[in-house]
Amino acid sequence: MWSDETCPKCQSTEIIPNVRILDRLNATDFDAQDLTAVVYDNPGAFIFKGKHKSSLDACVCGRCGYTEFFARNPEELLLGHKESLAKRQQ
Repeated sequence: MWSDETCPKCQSTEIIPNVRILDRLNATDFDAQDLTAVVYDNPGAFIFKGKHKSSLDACVCGRCGYTEFFARNPEELLLGHKESLAKRQQ
């Protein structure tokens, strides 16, 4: 979230927080899923990559449309990143 609830681009205070961002597989809302960020422990593996994921939300400026994405669970992504780094050092 923007800490001061002011758009970093146009300085408007007309902010729309917690906007759900959908990734559509088909043309219907019934198949819509949240847009997701994914980090793998072992990205080079054929299987058992060790997936760490987090859905994304957004803040949108109601004046200029500037949008920033935020992970709902950043700790999970950080865990996957650290595990990936540790495996590379082995």
